[in-house]
Amino acid sequence: AAEVNIKFQLKDYKVSYTYDAAKGTYSRFINGKPHTDKNNDEQLTATNLVVLSAKLKAYDKVGRLEIDLKSGGEAVLIQQGKAILCTWKRDGNMVRLMKDGKELPFLPGVTYYHVVPNTSNLAGHVTYQ
Repeated sequence: AAEVNIKFQLKDYKVSYTYDAAKGTYSRFINGKPHTDKNNDEQLTATNLVVLSAKLKAYDKVGRLEIDLKSGGEAVLIQQGKAILCTWKRDGNMVRLMKDGKELPFLPGVTYYHVVPNTSNLAGHVTYQ
């Protein structure tokens, strides 16, 4: 998973990442352009990328979403240039990523969570190579 592309409900909003093996981080892009921190003009990076598939419902005309973060579903954890297909579940106040009955660990560093609609399979929203 050296290159990751995530499509959301809004068709004109595309998030992508490229992996830097030397640093062990993913650099973030929005619509093909570097996503930078407005405070220091540095490109945003993360060590762990998580994509959760969940039920989404627009609750107003602006497009704000009600997101079901209780029912669980498909997920993918991306770290160290690899993608791990898994599931997510809510355990009290925590969202846990599970694979073969065991919780997946995160690497130290920044983690970005992305939530995509569960109206289609996860592969329709996340691609990587």
